Amino acid sequence: MQAIWGLNLLLDWPDPVAGREQYFDLGLGRLSTHRLARNARCAFDHRTYSLVPLGLGIDDLTVEQTFAAAERRLRTPVTLKLQHRVLVTRVRCSHCRAAREPYRVADALPDRETRCDCGAEMEPVAPDLLDRFGRLEAAGFMQRTWAEIGLPPADVVVASDGAQELHLLLEKGNQPHG
Repeated sequence: MQAIWGLNLLLDWPDPVAGREQYFDLGLGRLSTHRLARNARCAFDHRTYSLVPLGLGIDDLTVEQTFAAAERRLRTPVTLKLQHRVLVTRVRCSHCRAAREPYRVADALPDRETRCDCGAEMEPVAPDLLDRFGRLEAAGFMQRTWAEIGLPPADVVVASDGAQELHLLLEKGNQPHG
């Protein structure tokens, strides 16, 4: 049943169980249906967003190009926000005080970039972690592509001017849009 319902969703057919949950009790051999209602106390806003493709894949699209595209659309300077990720701008060695600027997403930071020449482990500290940034904070990595920074294909970066938001789709490969 799950496979059939999944196929219906993939084919964009009407969902016969939208707003309901179905349980199959194997012990009793019984199927039951329960209506679902949104919890008014839920912190998640449940909005759906229109994704804006930028026409370049993550291997080609730079942070600078992303700022430029978003600012053209919103006609104002923007801040870029990573969704559920943080960018490591600097790691520091607590032993010898050496520092590096990897400009990589934390979960894509390779071990070799956090191993100091003295042999100790290098760590980021709070001011060196960004989940959002403007052009000034991004100066050190403006020419890097999103792939170099460590974002995966099909990730979303949010551009905001404080009043409006654009949800920018980072695509894989070169996929120009007409």
